[in-house]
Amino acid sequence: MIYDPNSGALYRADGEFLKTVYCPMTIRLNEMERVAPDSPDRRCNACGENVKSIDNLSEEEVAKLVNVNPDICVFATAQAKNVIFLKPIGRVVTNYGNYLVIKTARNLETMNDAQKRGFHLVIKDTGVSNAFGDFKFQLLQNTKTGELLWTGDYRDEDSHRAGREIKRSFTFVRPDRPFPLAAYLIPPDLPVGTNVFVEDIIQDIKMVLWNQGEAARVVSTTGIWNGADIEIDERRFSIPEFYG
Repeated sequence: MIYDPNSGALYRADGEFLKTVYCPMTIRLNEMERVAPDSPDRRCNACGENVKSIDNLSEEEVAKLVNVNPDICVFATAQAKNVIFLKPIGRVVTNYGNYLVIKTARNLETMNDAQKRGFHLVIKDTGVSNAFGDFKFQLLQNTKTGELLWTGDYRDEDSHRAGREIKRSFTFVRPDRPFPLAAYLIPPDLPVGTNVFVEDIIQDIKMVLWNQGEAARVVSTTGIWNGADIEIDERRFSIPEFYG
C-alpha cells in the first residue's frame, strides 16, 4: 500500500484508492493507550474511538476493514510491513523545541471533522485553479458564529441568505491535482503567543541554498499563533546575496 501524508490518501499498490486517513487531533501515538496489553491497536482519549493498527495487515485485509466500515480509524508506523510512506519534497525543519504540532487539512472531509470538534480553521489558498473538475464547492461563513459551510449546488439558496459571507466562489476539484484550499487546524482556546510547529506548511516559503538564486521549499517549521494566523519568520531561511 502507498500512503500520501499530504492528501491523507491510502492506496493499493496498483494505485487504486482505499481510504482517506485523517484526524485533526494532535495526539501522538505514544499518548494513546493500547486497547489491550497484547494488542497493537490504540484508543484515542480525545474522541473515544479505537484506532486500528495496519502495520501487520495485508492490503486485502485493510480493504475488507474499509469495506465493512469506511469511517474506521487506522494508523501505520514506520515499521509497517506493507505500507510505503511518500516523503515530502523540500526541506523539513525538526521540532527541536517539542512545540505543539499544528495539523494541516487538505480536503473538505478533514476540515468538516475538525470544525465539528471545535478546531479553528485558518484557511489558505494552495494556488491550484481548475477550469473543470468532477466536483465543485463554494465556501461560506456565518458572519455571526464564524461557522464554515460548503455547498456544491449552484441552486443552493443558502449562499444568498443573510448572515452568510462567500469566502470562496465556486471552485472545481480534480482528483489528479491538489485540493484548491488547505487549512491549519488550531486547537480551541490556544493562547495568543504560543509557539507551535507546523508539520505541513501551506504557503510557499523558500530556503535559499546558494547565493545565485537556488532555493528549496520549506515543508515544516516553527511559528507563533497570533490569534488569527500563524506567524512564520521567513527571514531565517534567507542568506545575504553575493556577487562575483
